[in-house]
Amino acid sequence: MAITFVNLKQTVITSDDFQKAPTRRVSFALNYISYFIYNECETNSAVVQMLISPDRKIWMDDGLEVEVQPKQLINLVPNYFSKYSSVQYKSKTNNSPVKLDIWFQMVRPPAKQCYGVGNDWS
Repeated sequence: MAITFVNLKQTVITSDDFQKAPTRRVSFALNYISYFIYNECETNSAVVQMLISPDRKIWMDDGLEVEVQPKQLINLVPNYFSKYSSVQYKSKTNNSPVKLDIWFQMVRPPAKQCYGVGNDWS
């Protein structure tokens, strides 16, 4: 069986408080996962941060908060191993919403080695 490339995209609108993007399930069998975040706004910036969790109930920050300037594309990768990952995001300036495109990408080993990995959006 061949290795599969997973590519999921979601568009979100920021607010003044952090919001969490959908959780992504990852696995010990995965070597590469990545989040690309693009700010579609012409004038306002956003702040994003990688999150990781062992169980989708308790979350911890994985890395620093990163500013995404107007029309900028950034990449976030986890610093630590975890079963679940996500990204949180908010507007840099109050009352200045930003439209972000968030892509989750990963390489998935053959299905017989890694059943169901990378498909949950919950």
